[in-house]
Amino acid sequence: MTSLTLSGLTVLAPSGRPILDDIGFHVDPGEIVGLVGESGSGKSMTSLALTGMLPDAVTPAAGTASLGDQTFMSGGKVTRRPEISMVFQNAKAALNPTMRVGKQIERLLVKLGATGRGDLTGRIRSILAEVGIADADRVRKAYPHQLSGGMNQRVMIAMALAAEPRFLIADEPTTGLDVTVQAQILRLLASTTADSNRGVLLITHDLGVVAQTCSRVVVMYHGRIMETGPVDDIFHAAKDPYTRELIASANPDDVVVGAEGVLS
Repeated sequence: MTSLTLSGLTVLAPSGRPILDDIGFHVDPGEIVGLVGESGSGKSMTSLALTGMLPDAVTPAAGTASLGDQTFMSGGKVTRRPEISMVFQNAKAALNPTMRVGKQIERLLVKLGATGRGDLTGRIRSILAEVGIADADRVRKAYPHQLSGGMNQRVMIAMALAAEPRFLIADEPTTGLDVTVQAQILRLLASTTADSNRGVLLITHDLGVVAQTCSRVVVMYHGRIMETGPVDDIFHAAKDPYTRELIASANPDDVVVGAEGVLS
């Protein structure tokens, strides 16, 4: 796998006001980097820019991005299809409620070039098993509303990984899940990252999630990056006033970090 590098990303609102202002960071292979900040700070907009899914109402004005030596963004616009998959924050809403889970995965595999119904069924079972779903046949025959929030999130991760992306964006993947299921999903992200050596950008407002999962963190506020660095350094010795306030507002028990705090 290869590193992702983003530099100078600027996106303008219809009024001309910057929504994202000179955003830049990198994610190395096998690394999970947290992108944090309060609601409206520009985290999800950054992910939409990286995947070429910016809303029509906004205007990309500047920025380059590359995966390894292949540039896929120029002038803030995605110029070639990046090998990036995305896990959305509300899996039940992102999945098609009128279609069984297995059929949704099948359509994805066909789009990726897979053929043969018998082979597809076996591949779907394998994909679901890879994200820790033991009863794959029951899940593939189910509709999203028949599954728990945690199971739907596993399905979303399975679909994202089925494309064998070079880079993964996980946008608030544990929102709305109880703490036990949240821990399971975070362990799943950590294990799949380690196994594949794939870089992951984990978008969240939850500093506890970052403390448990990430090696580095990027702090955003009002569309700008305030600070970036190793999780331990940022959480224990933040230099920016906003970062210090953000950390102070969290539950202290959630942001105890160190080598033992990272899930494995």
